[in-house]
Amino acid sequence: MDWQRVALEAIRSRAFELELKRSARMRHIFVEAISSKSALSEKEADRVAIELGNKIKEDRLKELKAMGLV
Repeated sequence: MDWQRVALEAIRSRAFELELKRSARMRHIFVEAISSKSALSEKEADRVAIELGNKIKEDRLKELKAMGLV
C-alpha cells in the first residue's frame, strides 16, 4: 500500500471538508447582510444564498476534477 498517497488523499479530503464549512459560513454571513440591508425578504435571501452556495460547490468540484482529485 502506498501510504504517502493515502496520507495525501486524507489531507486533500480534510481540506475539501474545511472549504465546504467555510462556504456554509460565508453563505450565512451573506444572507444576514442581504436581509438586513435590502428589500429582499429573508426567504428570498435564503434562496439566493443557496443558489450561490450550489454554484460555489459546482465550480469547486470542477476544479478538483481538473486536478484529478475526484
